[in-house]
Amino acid sequence: MANPSLGIRSEECLEIIATENCKGEKVNKLNRFESRARPNARLISAFGINNSFTTTDQSRASSFRGQIAGIVTIPFQTTEKGEKLVLGWIDLVEKARGVIQRELNGAKQSHSLVDVLQMTTMKMSLQVLFGIDAEDLDRDRDIRALASWVNEQWIRSKYFEDGSIEDPWHFSNQHDIHDLLRHISPVLLSDLGDNPDNPLNRILPGYETLWRIVLRCLVEVASNRHSIEDRRLWQTILQRFAENPSIVPLDKKDQGISAGIIASEALRLYPPYRHIYRTYEVGTQQFERIAGVEECHRSDPRWGPDPTKFLPSRWASLPDLTETQAMNDYFLAFGAAPFQCPAATRIPNTDKSSLDKTYLPFSISMIALLVGLFTKEMSNKWKLTGSAELESASEPLTASRRDYKDLIFEKI
Repeated sequence: MANPSLGIRSEECLEIIATENCKGEKVNKLNRFESRARPNARLISAFGINNSFTTTDQSRASSFRGQIAGIVTIPFQTTEKGEKLVLGWIDLVEKARGVIQRELNGAKQSHSLVDVLQMTTMKMSLQVLFGIDAEDLDRDRDIRALASWVNEQWIRSKYFEDGSIEDPWHFSNQHDIHDLLRHISPVLLSDLGDNPDNPLNRILPGYETLWRIVLRCLVEVASNRHSIEDRRLWQTILQRFAENPSIVPLDKKDQGISAGIIASEALRLYPPYRHIYRTYEVGTQQFERIAGVEECHRSDPRWGPDPTKFLPSRWASLPDLTETQAMNDYFLAFGAAPFQCPAATRIPNTDKSSLDKTYLPFSISMIALLVGLFTKEMSNKWKLTGSAELESASEPLTASRRDYKDLIFEKI
């Protein structure tokens, strides 16, 4: 395969994500689903998944996307849909608050930031995606182990050469993980492997990205990287939203900044997927093109001065992400058409009897909610200590999945 080419301008990134034909070259022989699936083949070997990221079947991709879109369309209050009880945002707050308090309470004087965030985000992911009660403590050991394994297996997957089934790290050989998943919820699985019922189909796109962005957003708003005045403002805004998780508090601005803006700035500076890969076949040649989302976000002049800094205030001079389609041309944290993440959007509520006029955009709201709850729980009780304290706010936090394991919650 020829060497990959990296696109860093927003126009190039949009073209690559959509798998448009290369300018001045022959037509890509692969359809857009094949083009997206081939670079992700390692995830089938590592996790046995069959979802929108790995399938070449358009109907399977569309079905999975629709399934996730339905799950993350969450009402403000808990409601019944048929025979199913759908937990609303107001109750999700209490579930998350309980998990955080249990993680931090007790006799210990310090806790690993990475461990606490992985556990909290995994429990909330399982709550939202499968209805597994985040307040149930019986499965905590297995859930903690699963959270850690997903991160380490993702890192290992980058070094799979051919995804051979003989490889001990191939998902088919991960029998302990199979048992662990069945114990977390026996109803989730019948068979494992390349199976639409594999719970990792849903867990991977949710948890694996969520915990890393929550970590970096929390470090930005709660550590000594920024002035105490900025930290107080940001934390107050996020905590206000966490107490009333609805559209008005998400968008309510204080000094030009809202909870949604703080989460969006974290997503801009630390996009969940730094690079998005597509495979092309042109003539007799096969090659990859890479959309450099992180590079685009940190270099596009439309983001204003100091694009490598965490500055929520920059959004005051930008078009509103929720109002202006043009923002989608250079805010690519959720991908782009025709493959934009369903957790990114606000959906109008057509049910006139409902209190919800618009459903919250899931990803932005969950980031703001969790960071708000963590900062509230930390108030006058916990502080962050470790490597990030020594870093300059003029440089972004590093992006490796193994970074910041030395960061801890330390009791004051």
